[in-house]
Amino acid sequence: MPFALWGLAIRFMWLFGLEKNAEPYKVFKERAVKAYLYLESLLDQNSHICVMGHGLMNSKLKNELKRNGWNHILNSGGHGYWSFDVLETAPAQATRISK
Repeated sequence: MPFALWGLAIRFMWLFGLEKNAEPYKVFKERAVKAYLYLESLLDQNSHICVMGHGLMNSKLKNELKRNGWNHILNSGGHGYWSFDVLETAPAQATRISK
């Protein structure tokens, strides 16, 4: 079986809870929400925050930020190695960080 097909099969097994040695998808989503809340708490003391991580968590965190009003202002052109996204807080939140 091709490597890409194995990757797809493993991802589906994980999503549907069939992979017993992996973190459940529900727990993964909760971890993304906790990461979002942590980033929000950092805005009280920082105007810029840099987050680096694994692609799937980065994607889930980006979706959580956008769902909570953050604006996606730049994509480096993909989702491969060394790609990046830039997001900024919504205007209502920006007043919290202008000190």
